[in-house]
Amino acid sequence: MRPTAADQPYLDCFAAELQRARVAAGLSRLALARAAGLSAKADYVWRLERAQRRPRRSMVVRLAGALAAAAPALGSADAVAEQLLVALGPVEVPENPLAPRTEYLRRRERLLGALERDVRQQERDLQARELELRAREEAVEAREEAVRAEEHRQFLARSPWAEATLRPVSPAKAPPATSPASTTFWTPATSTTAAEELEPGASAPTSPPDPSRHTRADAPERVRCRNCRALIEGDRRYCPQCGRNPRL
Repeated sequence: MRPTAADQPYLDCFAAELQRARVAAGLSRLALARAAGLSAKADYVWRLERAQRRPRRSMVVRLAGALAAAAPALGSADAVAEQLLVALGPVEVPENPLAPRTEYLRRRERLLGALERDVRQQERDLQARELELRAREEAVEAREEAVRAEEHRQFLARSPWAEATLRPVSPAKAPPATSPASTTFWTPATSTTAAEELEPGASAPTSPPDPSRHTRADAPERVRCRNCRALIEGDRRYCPQCGRNPRL
């Protein structure tokens, strides 16, 4: 809080007493601010020693505790705080009624921040551990694969039939294609004697084909019934043995 003209004599006395105690304790302004729990970036102590700011009683008590801890020769914290408050006089700033709540929220925020940092660090450690385990598993799989390959190579080297078995097989020769012109069909046999006796221009007598050598081209396909395994003609819708559909 900014001081007024009436507050200036009291603030000058307080600033001189604070500076004397700080020098006697051998602390710098930054060290005193850190010991009192103030922000290191704030110039709060410098403003107090320049009589440019009115402190609260709680802040004076915190500064006195830091000075007494750094220099026990100054006396106890209560004694140093009493000297500073006497030098300050009646110009101290009234305490904020919400200060305890604000301090509680600050401590809670610091605690939650620390917990969050710990959780993030644990997550990073777990991720690093998972990556390490995955790398180990891949290395083990690679070694196992190399061992299997070496065992297979040694097995092939010991097996007398491995070379013959693994030799590439030449493709089988396909049967020669037959053209329609070269296909042999049954031709009626003629008797030389009968052909000689026939008159010119007359056709030679033909003999019927042998049914044992030739089959009918239009004979229906024969299949087995899926129910009773009887051999029946493929065009039947019902099996004559079991009376059921042979395809179901």
